[in-house]
Amino acid sequence: MGGIQIIGWDPLLPALITLGGTLLVCRFFLQDLKLIRCGTLLAQSRGVPVQSVRLILFSLISLAVASSVSICGPIGFVGLFGPHMARMTGARGEGEVLFASTMIGGSMLTLCDVAARTLWAPSEIPVGIITSGVGALFFLWLLLRRS
Repeated sequence: MGGIQIIGWDPLLPALITLGGTLLVCRFFLQDLKLIRCGTLLAQSRGVPVQSVRLILFSLISLAVASSVSICGPIGFVGLFGPHMARMTGARGEGEVLFASTMIGGSMLTLCDVAARTLWAPSEIPVGIITSGVGALFFLWLLLRRS
């Protein structure tokens, strides 16, 4: 169920290098992403190689996710919760959504980790259980709100 109880920087260094490189390369594709978001036909008419951009970004994001999961295990709903909350708080552009998603997702994970360590002290439950519960309730609320 995942956890973030790593001690020391040694296991984190390869993941941070991978994540930093991925974010740096993805930054160069923001303009292409904006055009793809408006529609693939429009993006192609503006000269964006849509299939190539998708393949490159899919590969890079998969590498970033794999490096994160290799360190802390599967922690569900954080990657879905962050962007939804970012858009609900008013973030609009891709850069704003990326920054707000990172901050909101990190804050959610920190709060869930604190809850996982303190609710049933002295025993500790995996943080993935707490994030899955919070995420499931959040998406249930989203579904009920839209209907």
